[in-house]
Amino acid sequence: MNTQAKPKGDAMKTKGSQYTPGPWKVKEYRQMYSVIGPDMKECVCTFPPADNAYANARLIAAAPELLEACRKGLARVKELTALAGHAEGYSYETVRVLADAIAKAEGRKCA
Repeated sequence: MNTQAKPKGDAMKTKGSQYTPGPWKVKEYRQMYSVIGPDMKECVCTFPPADNAYANARLIAAAPELLEACRKGLARVKELTALAGHAEGYSYETVRVLADAIAKAEGRKCA
């Protein structure tokens, strides 16, 4: 039985954003697909046999790189918007979508 209390407030945000560093890889074993961390010792998750199991495993394995791409994209959109001195409607939407995706990945509330 796990007797550890769940972290609250800022501790939960910190705890929620700690994940196995990438790159992650997909490995097949007995018709199941596992997403494995870079040291090949830690299993991030496993998908049982299903038509979409391999596609789902590939998507999860790309998560660390996708999160980093969102962070870089968000920074660049904000930088370009500031340089232009104004923001077009699409810039606001892009910022919102990227910020929400990053917040979700880090265990924070979306805007």
